Amino acid sequence: MLLYRLFTSWLVPPYSMWQQVAGHFDGDGTISFSDVTNRPFKLGLSLIDVDQSVDQITTVRSFLLNHGFRTSNVLKTSKGSAWMVAVSEFSSVRETLRGMGALPLQEVE
Repeated sequence: MLLYRLFTSWLVPPYSMWQQVAGHFDGDGTISFSDVTNRPFKLGLSLIDVDQSVDQITTVRSFLLNHGFRTSNVLKTSKGSAWMVAVSEFSSVRETLRGMGALPLQEVE
């Protein structure tokens, strides 16, 4: 597996711009809401990006980590047919959405 990853790592060059992450998320990402606290009116918010290529999803994760965001590990989906990475910490979700251009750069009052 290590030899395969070394051989194929040049196939997925590292991301250098937010537009690349935004484009990938637009095609293969989702925003997930979940009740994580059992408290009324309080929901958890996650950004989940999925791809069949472990190298591609690792590239997304590396970009986010290099920009200081907390992510999950790269995990297999429940059906085992793809790989995923999630951003679930609220400040990381907010700033990731800002970086991708989905939120204004400054808070609107």
